Amino acid sequence: MYYSTDEADYKKALWLLFVSSQFVFLMLTLYAFLLNASLCLDLYFTVRNPFVVGAGRTKHYMTVSFLLAGVMASIETVKTAKNENEFVAEQWNILICYGLFFLVAVYTTFIAARRILKVGVSLDVRKQVLSRHIKYIFTVTLTFSLYVVKIILRDIIGTEVNPYFSLTANMLLAS
Repeated sequence: MYYSTDEADYKKALWLLFVSSQFVFLMLTLYAFLLNASLCLDLYFTVRNPFVVGAGRTKHYMTVSFLLAGVMASIETVKTAKNENEFVAEQWNILICYGLFFLVAVYTTFIAARRILKVGVSLDVRKQVLSRHIKYIFTVTLTFSLYVVKIILRDIIGTEVNPYFSLTANMLLAS
């Protein structure tokens, strides 16, 4: 076991810890967006051909999402490890994946709705599939949109955003 009390070794260890945790966070965030986009794509494929079992596609969704998230996070981590001042580019990867998810979600919901609303599908099935999918997209979009707003305000525009300073705190200070 190697242990050093040298200040330079301590800073290197902290930097390694920061870069590795950034990689894990970025990869898991991108993986979540890509899996959510895959779920929306699966709705489209299921509506297009309802008799094909979706279990065969799931392994492909997971593999492609994992590899794409891993490559994007690795590229960004290598950039960050080389340049200690570059932190904004990681946020662009998240914004791109969020935009991709949103576009895929809206497009596939629209296409699936057009197919489901045709004659031959019972009214109850129409309501269940469309309402559940729209609620799901709304929940995911709302959840991640808070993080996207933080990225845009703090990291791109440059406005200081304090997550602990809420509207309620502003109202209390004003009174």
